[in-house]
Amino acid sequence: MVASIKEKNQTLTEYANELEERVAERTSDLSKKNVKLESAIRELHGTREQLLLRKRWHYLVNS
Repeated sequence: MVASIKEKNQTLTEYANELEERVAERTSDLSKKNVKLESAIRELHGTREQLLLRKRWHYLVNS
């Protein structure tokens, strides 16, 4: 009986460790993806600003 409880505790500990590893991996993956998304957003904002400046310039030249 005691051996069975120890085995089950060991199994639970192994499952908990495995889950912690998976959470750490997913957290790392999400962090990397967030960095890429932030970079893409910055690039889009820069492109938008360039387009707005060109639009204003075009308006001024053609007025």
